[in-house]
Amino acid sequence: MHSQISEYALRVAACLATREDGYVAAFELIKRASVPRNYLDKVLPALNSAGVIETRRGFGGGHRLARDPADITLSDVVDAVGSLDRVKPTTAAAQRNEPWLRPLRSCVDESIAAATHVLERRSLADIVRTDAAGASIVEARPIRRAAAGAKAKTGAKRKRVRS
Repeated sequence: MHSQISEYALRVAACLATREDGYVAAFELIKRASVPRNYLDKVLPALNSAGVIETRRGFGGGHRLARDPADITLSDVVDAVGSLDRVKPTTAAAQRNEPWLRPLRSCVDESIAAATHVLERRSLADIVRTDAAGASIVEARPIRRAAAGAKAKTGAKRKRVRS
């Protein structure tokens, strides 16, 4: 199935696809792609060894895509850090491949095949197209709204503004 590390790898690759000018420093990837440092430290070497990105150390160094974004599929990125796999059986019934589990496994296998098909057909260029104003779609972040009463739960008080 889709893992957290594959999500972060896709974010990093998409972020790099929006940049055409040189290398991007790790601290900038952390900020722009919203990837925690410990995951970035796992993702970057995997993407580099898979030939998805290039890395240069030292002044002016950082990370950039190794190829044109149109030539890198989302599957290339996901496969660099793992793959979409069925969860390994952990219970005794699953390990014995009980007949009542076969329809479930078939459904999971079908969903993985469908997801893999989509990832193989889409490139990084497909997902970083710009909107009408020229802003990269990747840069847009959803606004998180606090649940009603969240301030009351945290004990935060509203400040009054006097005019």
